[in-house]
Amino acid sequence: MPPTTLVRPARKQRTDRLGLDSWLWVVVVAITPIQQLIFALVSYQVRIAPVVLALVSLLLGRVSRPRMQGVLIAAAAMIVLGGLSSGQNSNLTESTTVAVTFALLVTVAPAAILFQTRRHPSFVRITVTLTLVVQTASAAAGIAQLGGIAIFGVIAREGRVNGLAYHPNVLGIMSTLAILVLLDLLRRKAARPFLLVCALGINVVALLATASLSSLITLLVGLLFFFVRLSTTAKMLSFLIAAVSLLVSLWVANGDLSVLLPEAFASRVQQVTGASAEGGVASLLVRFQTYEWAWNYITADPWVGVGMDALNQGTLTPSLVVHNYILRGWYQGGIFLLMGFILITISLLVVAMNGMRKTNLIAPSAVIGAVLAFGMTSAFYTQSHYWIPILVAAAVLNDASPVGQKTTAKERHVARMARRWANRPLSSL
Repeated sequence: MPPTTLVRPARKQRTDRLGLDSWLWVVVVAITPIQQLIFALVSYQVRIAPVVLALVSLLLGRVSRPRMQGVLIAAAAMIVLGGLSSGQNSNLTESTTVAVTFALLVTVAPAAILFQTRRHPSFVRITVTLTLVVQTASAAAGIAQLGGIAIFGVIAREGRVNGLAYHPNVLGIMSTLAILVLLDLLRRKAARPFLLVCALGINVVALLATASLSSLITLLVGLLFFFVRLSTTAKMLSFLIAAVSLLVSLWVANGDLSVLLPEAFASRVQQVTGASAEGGVASLLVRFQTYEWAWNYITADPWVGVGMDALNQGTLTPSLVVHNYILRGWYQGGIFLLMGFILITISLLVVAMNGMRKTNLIAPSAVIGAVLAFGMTSAFYTQSHYWIPILVAAAVLNDASPVGQKTTAKERHVARMARRWANRPLSSL
């Protein structure tokens, strides 16, 4: 009589060997810092690559259920309704296409990315590493542009560098996110300090060279997440250092801190605050004028927007959009898109706060908070290169181990031994 074996149901095991779809996700995420450049040089289709890959993952069953999934599905329904209703005021087909594409991005992509983080332990490490390499290369290209060097035909704009991001503000936010991740890696000693410090320095210089005030404010928001984790003594020391540095800077600058800034950055500060006679489309005054434009329309019709597509997105000029994603959502998609954005924002903030409280990770929560803060003062809307970093950060927090929970090599060894014993024939026991 043949030996009897214990039969256990087949189950998917975590493996370090990445499949084809895993590598495609690695590429999609890694090119996020230069997506705008690829869009300009190659094809518009690069922007919908994450959505296409997410749908393929769904069809193949390579998805996992994230936290707050019900909220995201409700938000997706609101987004589609916003595109349909507001499309009556623009182009119904285009508005609906934008809505459906964005709805799929915020519902299916998180599930697909979460599957990769849970199935492949090395996925996050490989993805973060390659993304940092691409972003640091983009930042280095921006530094080269300071010397008048054109990279892929891209040069500095009025003293503000673009790197490989194709726009100073995009390079600014990507440099900010890289800084936050690098700081967390340094804190956890997750890689060689020399390489991390070099990459950190390049991204800091690039951020300053973009003269993006929105990105600088975003960095401060992200650093608050690190500050929360400091001990009481460290917090008091940080306050003291910041206060002394500010007083010394004011004394050296004779009360005018702008003289201590790089020339392009100082010029940008003057332009945004209105101190420069040149003005500029992104000045503080003009931004408030776009808010006023949107609010006037909203008060006249708070239910239906002007269309989620680009036809009526302009305010003072056809190319000048509302620089606040919540207000822009209400203006373009009406009350439905506003509700969708609010639901997504709440779910992301809940994930970020829980991540800070329950895990030893800071960067994912800081990334979520920083990008949402950036969206309050920029042209952030449905662009996938802004949303992918948030979705990856949320997936990392979904799969992260709580503080104090031992998911060590010992536990994995015990699990392997249990499987080995379970598969042994009874006659050998």
